[in-house]
Amino acid sequence: MNRNTLILIPNSLSTNKTGFIEGLYRDYGCLKVYYITSDEVKDKSKDVIGYCSQILTPNLFFENTILFEYGTNKIHLNDKETNFHQITELVYDYAVFKSTNITFSEKKYGIHIKQLSEGISKSSNINQSILKQQFVKVLSCISFITSFLLLIFSKFFPIINNSAILSYTYTSCRNIDEFVNILRNQEVISLKIYNKIVAKIIDIILGCAFIYFCLKYKYAIVTKFEQITEDLVSLLRNLLIYLMGSPIGLKLNYAFNHSLARFFFYHINLWRVFLEAIQPHLEANFKILLIPGIFGISYQIALLCDIISVTTFHIYCIYVYAARLFHLQIRGLSTLWRLFIGRKFNPLRGRVDSCEYSSNQLFIGTLAFTILLFLLPTTTLYYTVFVTFRLVTVIVIGVLKRVTKLISNIPLYLTLLWVFGCPSMAGSVLVSYKHSTGSKNMRADLKLVSPPLLECIRAFSFNDKHHSESSLTPNFYHIFIGKLI
Repeated sequence: MNRNTLILIPNSLSTNKTGFIEGLYRDYGCLKVYYITSDEVKDKSKDVIGYCSQILTPNLFFENTILFEYGTNKIHLNDKETNFHQITELVYDYAVFKSTNITFSEKKYGIHIKQLSEGISKSSNINQSILKQQFVKVLSCISFITSFLLLIFSKFFPIINNSAILSYTYTSCRNIDEFVNILRNQEVISLKIYNKIVAKIIDIILGCAFIYFCLKYKYAIVTKFEQITEDLVSLLRNLLIYLMGSPIGLKLNYAFNHSLARFFFYHINLWRVFLEAIQPHLEANFKILLIPGIFGISYQIALLCDIISVTTFHIYCIYVYAARLFHLQIRGLSTLWRLFIGRKFNPLRGRVDSCEYSSNQLFIGTLAFTILLFLLPTTTLYYTVFVTFRLVTVIVIGVLKRVTKLISNIPLYLTLLWVFGCPSMAGSVLVSYKHSTGSKNMRADLKLVSPPLLECIRAFSFNDKHHSESSLTPNFYHIFIGKLI
């Protein structure tokens, strides 16, 4: 019976001395496979799959092994049925297979590639294991500090959710714990770990550069900040004065319009007094605001999100008042509309039922509906203006939070490896036929090449599961009905 034999041979296999060849042997019935997992001929070995000798004496060796002629590339099988075998020699790039970080799954790459990669990984990466132990010692100390911080943060979780810098610090601590656990469980340091470390180093360098820039131009930055806040307050005051008239030709309710404008003027003036009170303290404690930059510019950007939230707090207050008023009017109009069609909402059954109203109820309901309807344009105008300001603030903060995530996971290390063709990122299999003269065996080359850059980044980027993000597209249904965003 004819049987096929597949031999996977390292391209750097040295057969210039007598010794043992390491590898694996698998019998799949109609196919025998010899996986040579080391390119060195050794004097002693546990996983013997073949021998290299000048004088080939098959009877002295075990069955189902490979015999190499000393100083040549001729291969002989130590098998009684050698004459009935069709031998295929598959020469693979040993250095690339040894250094690649791709996980070869059987479903995607096949059983032979998976067996070969597992066999190679067992006898390599000793130096990386030592380096990994040093990393674990350093990170264990950091993990102890982050665990203590997480214990404190857990007591004040509602406060943390309302602060970008505290929320980012909390998620960073959780990611560090997960980072250390992954490093402990892995036998070697993967590209994900290296990329995360390089990204953090870049983050810290940018943070230190930002601190230097801010200290150098301290007074210019403080003056610019005061000017921006003053311009923002003046802009809102002028906007309210414009809305108190007849904006874009609209005929608004005079009394209601002026009442809302004066009420919002009061909040703006109150906020202006608050800003004037904290500006001297801001200049005196400017260096304290730069402390987060020591841990990276991503922390400084998260602090900037909080500064934007505090600076625009008066806009948020006016938006909340306008949104609540608009929502109450919309709900009131929708409820009173049922009065005209003889229906009402049944809270016990959670549905709308038919109902007969008295003349007094119809009169009062009609009067209330008319009042709410004629006041709605004025409320809608203020709500539209300040919900626009709120949307701009939410989008800016959302973009800044995504920038912090991008900086903390910047794939610079992976990009450089891909550009220079580093074998650790090789994962696409390329098999090419190799013509051989003077040999009955079929020969082919097995190579690993790097996949596209985006695929490499997705495969080796560290996934921050705990990183919170603000949505850049709020629920527009909530906007139309006046719910807070």
